[in-house]
Amino acid sequence: MNKKAFELSANFVVILILSIVVFVIGIYMVNRFFDFAQKEKLTWDEMTKQEIDAALDSGERVAIPRYQKTLTNGEFASFGVGILNVLQGGVRNFSVNVDFVLCDPATSCGNPNQWIKTVYDEDPPINFTIPIKNNEKKEFLVGFDVQGALKGTYIFNVKIEYDDAGAWKAYDTLHKLYIQVK
Repeated sequence: MNKKAFELSANFVVILILSIVVFVIGIYMVNRFFDFAQKEKLTWDEMTKQEIDAALDSGERVAIPRYQKTLTNGEFASFGVGILNVLQGGVRNFSVNVDFVLCDPATSCGNPNQWIKTVYDEDPPINFTIPIKNNEKKEFLVGFDVQGALKGTYIFNVKIEYDDAGAWKAYDTLHKLYIQVK
């Protein structure tokens, strides 16, 4: 038997096995990266945009068309919010505050504020300011990445205020978002 031929085929098999292992690990890592990116992405769906536009066009100051969602642990969902500035005086600053209020059943809820995500602020509870011109609409998303939650309903307040010469005043009624964890 030719010893060189055996050596070459053994090296080839080892390299082939290592190549396959590296390829499989690469596919796994790419898959995990895209799953994570998709999960964390705040995306608009056309229906939500249309519902917000219709509500703001009808005269509502703040529009949250879908305020209730059902999720399981590990799921990500977003709520669309729209603000129409009907105040006189050009550009006004609006403060948006999203904060956890309570859960039902009222057992240990953990810290659901950690679930909240927006493109404006990364430190929950969410509180950011956006300038809006008179008669202009602004739309944004508030996302929730539910992790480690007990089954039940979690309620979050959405408070919109405007800057009136240095004093923050309520712009609309207090809105609520409901997340049902199954």
